[in-house]
Amino acid sequence: VCDSADVARFQNTQVESVLGLSLVRDRSNSLVDPTRGSRFSADARYASSFLGSDSLNQFARAVVDLAFYHQLGRRTVFAWRVEGGAIVSPRLGFGGQNVRFVPPSERFYTGGPTSVRGYGQNQLGPVVRVVNADRIDTVITADSLNPALRDTVLSADTLLAATGGNSLFVANAELRFPLPGFSGRLTGAVFVDVGQLIERGNQLFDFSTIRVTPGAGIRIATPLGPLRFDVAYNGYAPQQGPLYVKQQQQLLKVTDTYPSPSTPHPHLQFHFAIGQAF
Repeated sequence: VCDSADVARFQNTQVESVLGLSLVRDRSNSLVDPTRGSRFSADARYASSFLGSDSLNQFARAVVDLAFYHQLGRRTVFAWRVEGGAIVSPRLGFGGQNVRFVPPSERFYTGGPTSVRGYGQNQLGPVVRVVNADRIDTVITADSLNPALRDTVLSADTLLAATGGNSLFVANAELRFPLPGFSGRLTGAVFVDVGQLIERGNQLFDFSTIRVTPGAGIRIATPLGPLRFDVAYNGYAPQQGPLYVKQQQQLLKVTDTYPSPSTPHPHLQFHFAIGQAF
């Protein structure tokens, strides 16, 4: 929300009243490092004027997560997970696709060490960039944003914000196997993550935005759970999104499509975490 009129509106107090229902069925043999069994969870949330929510806090949200763990040997495990979710507008009914606004805390976000590992935390899906013009000598215009200037502009003082989406799909498949060393506490993994996060409009699916990122990693057993290091490969073009320039406390849009800056390893994403990805 960068338009000055919208900012003024959102500065007012908003009431959000939500009715929620969650279901969890966990038949796995471990909370932090499962090797057998399955997990199922479903969550539904509903906010409307009938419940007392203001007009900017009305939505119907549902997400389902299903994971299975198959032990192939004494220490070899094949695990897979599927997650899907959608947000619709109560005003349009459950068949409607367009949602004018959903609070940021209720929107979907994905990308990171527990979802699609080819992306940074929450970086798969719509993003917005804001550059502080006070830190830059160059006058920023749409024509000036050429590849030679791109890294200079975005390295100055840039806020990269994920705006989330209203349609989510994530699928993971991972093979975990023992490695020599560390008295049997070291294991390896190869995985493939598939994901999509979009701001759904009039169409229900957009297959062009599905991303597939393979990778590999190692895990070291600790009392708190596996210490995990993963490297994922992302062969896609940088995520594009609107670019705004902050000048004298005003946000001015420069362009609707602006890519990420270049990095030393543009196609590799590294993750450190505790516990399995799912």
